[in-house]
Amino acid sequence: MGILIDKEKWIPVDGMILEENALEVVKSNNNMLVIAGPGAGKSELLAQRACYLLQTDECKEPRRILAVSFKKDAAVNIKERVVKRCGRELASRFDSMTFDAFAKSLVDQFLNAIPIEYRPLRNYEIIEDKDLIELLRENEIFNYQYKNQYIKEIDKLTSEKLPFCEGNNIKTLWKYIANEDGEQKCYLTFRMINRLAEYLISSNPMIKKILNMTYSHIFLDEYQDTTSLQYDLLQSCFYDEAILITAVGDDKQRIMVWAGALRDAFEKFIRDFNANDAMLIMNHRSAPRLLKIQKTIYSEFFYKDSEVTFDIENNPKWNEYDGESYLHLFNNDEEEAKIIALEIYNLIQKGYAHRDICILVKQTPDVYCKKIIDFLKEYEILARNEVIYQDILKEELVFMLNKFIKILINEKSPNEWADLLELMFELNEDKLKDLYDINKFEHEIKCKIIELKEVLLGVLDKQSFNNFIYKLLEFIDIDKYKGKYNQYKNDNTFKYYIDKYCELLWNEYEMSENWNIALNNFKGENSIPIMIIHKSKGLEYEVVFFIGLEDGAFWNFNNQKNEDFCAFFVALSRAKKRVDFTFSSSRSSTKYPKQSLHNIKGFYKIFKRFLCC
Repeated sequence: MGILIDKEKWIPVDGMILEENALEVVKSNNNMLVIAGPGAGKSELLAQRACYLLQTDECKEPRRILAVSFKKDAAVNIKERVVKRCGRELASRFDSMTFDAFAKSLVDQFLNAIPIEYRPLRNYEIIEDKDLIELLRENEIFNYQYKNQYIKEIDKLTSEKLPFCEGNNIKTLWKYIANEDGEQKCYLTFRMINRLAEYLISSNPMIKKILNMTYSHIFLDEYQDTTSLQYDLLQSCFYDEAILITAVGDDKQRIMVWAGALRDAFEKFIRDFNANDAMLIMNHRSAPRLLKIQKTIYSEFFYKDSEVTFDIENNPKWNEYDGESYLHLFNNDEEEAKIIALEIYNLIQKGYAHRDICILVKQTPDVYCKKIIDFLKEYEILARNEVIYQDILKEELVFMLNKFIKILINEKSPNEWADLLELMFELNEDKLKDLYDINKFEHEIKCKIIELKEVLLGVLDKQSFNNFIYKLLEFIDIDKYKGKYNQYKNDNTFKYYIDKYCELLWNEYEMSENWNIALNNFKGENSIPIMIIHKSKGLEYEVVFFIGLEDGAFWNFNNQKNEDFCAFFVALSRAKKRVDFTFSSSRSSTKYPKQSLHNIKGFYKIFKRFLCC
């Protein structure tokens, strides 16, 4: 362990300057709810708190810190920041994962402790709710004409805590899906896994004790999106224990109510965990002219009927008139696509990288952006729907495979080579007794690299590429790798990520016929990302284009004004320097081509005051 720092002498790492409230949170000895708007530096706050706890031994070795996020890329981002701020040795006691991954890790690790009537098979398959409906239909469990009724029944599978009352039809349905008798495949949704994890903890006090011996501090990121299932799990694991919890979120960005996010999550946390609250007032991300729009939304919508008054401050790095905002009104989506493609081309010509720019939509990117993608191709600019890439690109398994392939196709890859050696030495430390063993093993790795490179260069089709990947994994030793990363212990989960990786990377190679280009394209380095607002949470870009600020996109606005205003706010606040919104009078790709802006005129009323032109 490195040299410890007296907590009175500790200062933020890497010369970071934290606002007063943030520094108090970093050093707090209480449960804390931190209300932090976009660009406030939530991830940096948590990274600095991790550094403080680890460097001052407030998190006493061997205990650990657990950070739980709503999205996988947020979990990876926090982990990377902690490694960067305090080094790999201390960061090895910092675990970062999503709520779903946390629940799954509990179920997988302690599966035999789940009461037998609810215990799934070890090689269960994870299935989405919509696919569960289809599974039940295919197996003639229900009549399809009563589909809506069965959707309600499936919702009941996770609406209450386990166990179910005896004689309950929902219990029968659970048994059929989770299948404790092993006669057919076992299926679980992530919501079911959350309920199983909560039941596991509540029915096994010793496992709860193990958790509390393992972790001294818990971080909750994007806390405003916490669902009732996740909150129940949080309470089961950490309620009434000597563990300090720091929850960070922003109620102005609560856009997951449709997915079960608690409307009173902040109030419940303060009440149930006796937490103090703090507010961060700095916005480090957005230029002043963009921040003015955000402030107007604060005052005229979020706090319209409130006595709360506060002023979000810009980072001093900006000049007063920095920032651009544009509203484009088009006759049709063909005209829209031409102009937006040209705008993006001009930005790239000015020096913006592809990943500096993002295209956002409220829903269905393939519907709203197909023509834009086609017109961008005329400028030889790639753009893609990030939905199928976002999660897989943040997998440890994929990080490792990407590094391995980069070594095979680029002899000069020192960072990747160092990471590979570190992994291989760690997985094989039992047979590395001295320097002779280490040098011999490194020589074996180099010889294997040469062999694998020949195999990769001989790949001719998707099947031979799949075979190559499994040959590579065999060299690494799959069982040892799974032992290091518990999330891959489930064979079906491991196979899913390998198959998806092979499919996506091979598709890129087929188009480029160059492994360097294919790998970079797979990682998205040469394409404009397109995503829905909900997937953009926690991300930031120099320039954001929001396509389709229309009633058709916000079709349920009258029934969910607060959530849709939050969505508009999230889209706006992803941008650092420039944001563009578009409206098209006619959108040929949608069910109802004619578009209007009657219902969402409040967006336009606010936005038009700050247009550059």
